[in-house]
Amino acid sequence: MKTLPIRLRLLLGAAVLLTGCFEKSGTYGPDPGEATLALTAHGWETEHPDGPGTIKETWTFRPIGNGRTELLRTHGDGSEERSETFFLWEYVGPNYNVLYIASENLRSCYWAVEELTHGTLTVRKSFIDPDLVTSGDYSERIRFSAVR
Repeated sequence: MKTLPIRLRLLLGAAVLLTGCFEKSGTYGPDPGEATLALTAHGWETEHPDGPGTIKETWTFRPIGNGRTELLRTHGDGSEERSETFFLWEYVGPNYNVLYIASENLRSCYWAVEELTHGTLTVRKSFIDPDLVTSGDYSERIRFSAVR
């Protein structure tokens, strides 16, 4: 497991080097700054059932490409368990509508962004790059609310 950060750093370094090889202009597509600002303006929270209890996830994205997720698991007997994980993220794809999230403690995944407003984030989470698969059967739809 200790090689994952090294591989991830190499992958991100290669991506930075490769993106520097192309001419960039606002005419090519959406503004990445707007997408990043909307994503990083505040945290995102969702809650879902977990057997007799629930799990509340809070995701915080920082503009520099890292972030953290906090999980609050409430068991059926009312007891609570908290955990925190740090991750790296980046937009992939030409339209800044797919996030790649990688962490040592989480399985790396893609979030295809369906809706991103000041109060709502709706994604399709998958473990396969959505640009490589045309069917939506491989994904899970998750809706987040902004944490103020």
